[in-house]
Amino acid sequence: MQSDPRVLRQKIFRCELCADFGFGFSRVGSGAPLSKFPPTIGSSHAAPLLFIGTNPRISNTNLELYAETMRSPESFDLLARDVWRGQSYVRFGESGHHYDLHIAIAGKAFPGKPFATVAAVTELFLCATTDEESLPRVGSKCADLYFDEVARQVQPQVVVAVGAKARNYLAGRRLSIGVPFRAQVAESEIVVAPVPHPAAWGAKSGTNAYIDWAAAVIRCAISGAANFPPPPRGLGHPFTQQQLAAWLIHSNPIIDSGELTARLAVAFPPPAYRVGARHGAHYLSLYRTGKLDVPDSDPRDW
Repeated sequence: MQSDPRVLRQKIFRCELCADFGFGFSRVGSGAPLSKFPPTIGSSHAAPLLFIGTNPRISNTNLELYAETMRSPESFDLLARDVWRGQSYVRFGESGHHYDLHIAIAGKAFPGKPFATVAAVTELFLCATTDEESLPRVGSKCADLYFDEVARQVQPQVVVAVGAKARNYLAGRRLSIGVPFRAQVAESEIVVAPVPHPAAWGAKSGTNAYIDWAAAVIRCAISGAANFPPPPRGLGHPFTQQQLAAWLIHSNPIIDSGELTARLAVAFPPPAYRVGARHGAHYLSLYRTGKLDVPDSDPRDW
């Protein structure tokens, strides 16, 4: 059943669930709601494509955006419809061209179609922060509460997860192995195509490869095809357990086997993967004997 977008937006506009959790959320003024984005930007109704990222950013360059959109539910509604100061926010309103990846994927999958007619954008955390360092490393109470409602509103056939946090959150709902994978979202089984965050992918050719791949996955899902193209690098997972274990130990030399096992279990959840109680101890032993190669960067950002 499709969720009423107006009711959901009003609920989220006033939401204060995480106000006291120390996540770095803020307000533009005394008495204003927490600065946030609407549950979707773009299509407010059924659309084949839904993007999910980590959360919106707030800085000195976009304080006016939050001051205007958090002024009233009506202003909040305008941003949800991808309108800010008379222009498309997704196309023209974001400094740094953050949404270029989204526009490129949607444009390649649906040539000639306006973004808001085929796609919507949502976030794991709808409230804004200056960066993601203050956010929980794992999970999202915001997504637990609202993501299924967003999915009922948009009814996507494909979710493109942008960045490691979004990918890992949806991997916790995984119903199949490999990449892309199928995940339980609300009452539906939906195809999830994870792509790296543009800031974490240095080479333009790599970004273009993921744009082409994600668009091909979308076209396959819509056509009802049973088989999907393999992701760039030909990997069934963006990184291996061994790569992640090596990075976790390298970045935290005092990590113990229990914590390492727990971190691996989050990144490689069942039923597709099984992380046993001895995995942490095994990788610590390999690392200490020089048998683990440490990646150049955090694999979760690949």
